[in-house]
Amino acid sequence: MSNEIHTQKHMTLSDRIFIEQSLAGHCSFKDIASVLKKDPSTISKEVRKHRALKEGSHYGMKNNCAFLSSCQSARICEGKLCNDLCKRSKVCDCTKHCAGFTPFVCPALKKPPYVCNGCSNHACRHDKYYYRAKDADSSYQQLKHGCRQGINLTPEERASLDGLVSPLILSGQTMDHIFAEHGEDIPCSERTLYRYIDSGILSVKNIDLPRKVKYKPRRQPDDSQRLSRDYIAGRTYPDFLAYLENHP
Repeated sequence: MSNEIHTQKHMTLSDRIFIEQSLAGHCSFKDIASVLKKDPSTISKEVRKHRALKEGSHYGMKNNCAFLSSCQSARICEGKLCNDLCKRSKVCDCTKHCAGFTPFVCPALKKPPYVCNGCSNHACRHDKYYYRAKDADSSYQQLKHGCRQGINLTPEERASLDGLVSPLILSGQTMDHIFAEHGEDIPCSERTLYRYIDSGILSVKNIDLPRKVKYKPRRQPDDSQRLSRDYIAGRTYPDFLAYLENHP
């Protein structure tokens, strides 16, 4: 198999489904990366970033402290509830009073694959981590959507853009003329600049754009108003070519 690394930066849902299935089959990050044509570190970051915690039941366990076996703390609750070692107490939950409480973490989660996918210990009552393709893809899409919100300018760039564009617009220059003369000094596209003005980011407003205030807002038709395209069935250009082939 070729060792060429895939140039695509973003993983798809299909890639994540393959990762989930491969983890359940005890495949290594290297094997997964070779199929997806990614770097093994990319697979490792994907799994660790999007793994989800499933709290254990801890049924029948005194507590989930990592130092339970060696702990000799007593009367952490100042003797209000018990006088015995805290880990032996039946009336006091020492995890709520001890400042040194550290939850137990399975040693298998500290090394690849960092998740419990494919683990054969079904009786484990500790906290677990799982990689789920749909949850990972949903989290990624939300993150990508959030990164595209707001303005992609620093306060200094915003002030510089406002100082350049606003006086020109107020003097009556059109947006096309501004970009023709100062396009190299404007750190965004013309469409983005219109959006900045519409959002109130710059000192000029929509009322300062003579042509824009003349346009009515576009109304988006709902599904009930959309025309059916059933009428084009059998009337497309491929249908025409097929007809010519059958009737030369």
